[in-house]
Amino acid sequence: MDSPVVWFPQICEATCEMPRLAALDVLDSLSDEAFSKEYAARSMPFLLRLGALKFSEAEILGLLQGAYGDQTVNVRFGNMADPGSYLNRREEEMPLRNFIGEHFMQVNDAGTAYAAGTVIPVEMARDLGVSFPIFYPEYFFNEPRMWMGKKGTVTALHKDIPDNFSFAYFGAKEWLLYPPADFPYLYMIHPNPNALPDFGVSMVNAKSPDATRFPEFSKATPISITQRAGDLLYVPAGWSHFVENHEDSLMINFWLRRGRSPAVLGRDR
Repeated sequence: MDSPVVWFPQICEATCEMPRLAALDVLDSLSDEAFSKEYAARSMPFLLRLGALKFSEAEILGLLQGAYGDQTVNVRFGNMADPGSYLNRREEEMPLRNFIGEHFMQVNDAGTAYAAGTVIPVEMARDLGVSFPIFYPEYFFNEPRMWMGKKGTVTALHKDIPDNFSFAYFGAKEWLLYPPADFPYLYMIHPNPNALPDFGVSMVNAKSPDATRFPEFSKATPISITQRAGDLLYVPAGWSHFVENHEDSLMINFWLRRGRSPAVLGRDR
């Protein structure tokens, strides 16, 4: 099963009695049982430090430009912190080596070009030394996706549909995570008729909120976490998030298939 359904009201109901987190758990290890009982079933995000990576940043850029240089990536242009720019962004498909050479390696292109959300072959992720998260069988997941951008590139405040596992390969990025209970204060809209039902984008610029236009936004209390190379971040379905690259960054993420998520509703087995 992998069909769109509306889960968000059920997620809110399932989590409304849970205590608000003051900070994310930062872990050095996590068993399958603890993941299922303590985090997935309770809609609790965490950061798991997986340790040393297979390649250096220079080695990975060489691999991407060489063996995978012909891989097509989708590149977003503009100020993605601004919701209007995010929703009406210009996008362009190009070979990965072109993106790296013409945008990622260019000093004067910071914050304007972001290779975001491109589906990549499983073989490419494995060659990078990135495996599917161990907490589920591989067939529970969609194809891996790649996010590559310079310092200053941003993904606007939004909420996705399924549970998300994001692995940072190099660089550092800040996440602002908002629990489902904060949804009434985030001024979310459903962006277009073709978007899946539970996807939403906030009309608030989380970096520079307009208190006059969005007075309720001040009631939202996000958790801030900095993700660095070798960190796996788990973001349960229904948690809204704003993401900013504080350094030139490469991330690969794995979304659970919609028929397997969200775990808090007992859909993870």
